[in-house]
Parts: sequence; structure tokens; C-alpha cells
Amino acid sequence: MRKIFAVLAAILLIPFISSLSITTDKGNYSKGEIMQINGDCIPNDTLTIVAEYKNGDIFSTPVSCSLDGVFGLKREIDFTDPSGEWFVKVSSPKTEAKARIIVTQKAESAFYLITFLSPSAGKYKRTSGITLSVKVSDSGNPISDATVSAWLFGREKVFLENKGNGIYSLNFEIPFEAPLGGKEINITTKNSNPES
Repeated sequence: MRKIFAVLAAILLIPFISSLSITTDKGNYSKGEIMQINGDCIPNDTLTIVAEYKNGDIFSTPVSCSLDGVFGLKREIDFTDPSGEWFVKVSSPKTEAKARIIVTQKAESAFYLITFLSPSAGKYKRTSGITLSVKVSDSGNPISDATVSAWLFGREKVFLENKGNGIYSLNFEIPFEAPLGGKEINITTKNSNPES
């Protein structure tokens, strides 16, 4: 009878000893969102959570399994993190488990930010020389390989010169026939290397 109880106890312990699971609160995330990672584990185990993308790791974080046999981690998906299919993996000294998620860009992260540096708002006379200068960035990082263009006073499109470190500028003269009153300057930009 004791042998039967010992065998039953061993059978019941096997799932507990090898138990390691991982889940995320969603299967799809936009950049900027918080990802919640949870799972079951062996109490007091030291775990490592890794987010894998293609052939590299996006992040690797050690976590501890609680006395209740669970773990949890919150992490913001940064705008500089890659879009696409991720595998979030938790591993212990004896086993591992994976979850698959998809990361996509928010609409605002799919466009460059253009910041006007000059000219400042004010009054300017016809035939005055003006320097038009802008900074182009993406998620706070300067873009140094963009094509930046402008439409000035109804003329054809002109291109700003790349000054480096995300700065683009153009010196021009307000034409004598320019209409009086307020005038908007429209700037557009695109990636010069679509594959980057």
C-alpha cells in the first residue's frame, strides 16, 4: 500500500516540477504600449525572459518565481523596437516556454517629425533674404538621409540642402511679386533609402 502511495505522489509531483508557462495580455501590440508577461513556474526559481526577433534579442531580463509559483513582468514596447513577429521566451535552469506576439507601428510612428528652426514668425519684406531651416527626426533620432522639399510662394518645388545631424536648410529671397499678408511654407520629407 505504501508503494502505491509513493508512486502516486511521484506522479503528482512530475507536472509541478516541470511546470513552466508564459502568456502575454495580448497577441498584438502597437509601439508605445505596455506588454504584460505572466506565467507559472517553480517557486524560488531564477528565470530569464527574452524577446527574440529574427536572429537577435530585443531585451533580456532576469525575474524571480514567487513562492506562489508565478512570475510577471511589464515592459513598454519602445518606438525604436522592431516591428513584426516576436517570440517572448521564459527559461529556467531546466526548461523553457515561448509565446508569439506581433508588434506594429502606431500611425504617428510611421512618419518623420519636422521641426522648424527658422525663419521665426514675424514680418518680412519683399526681396528680403531668408534662411529656411528644419530638423527631421524619427522617435527623437535625427534623420540624416531624407529628401526634404518645400513650395515657396507658388513656385515649383525646391529641395533643402542636407547639413547633417538631421538639419536641412535653404537660403532664398522673397520674390518682389510675392502677395502681401500671411504666407505658409509647406515642407515635405521622405526617406531617401526606403530599405533602411
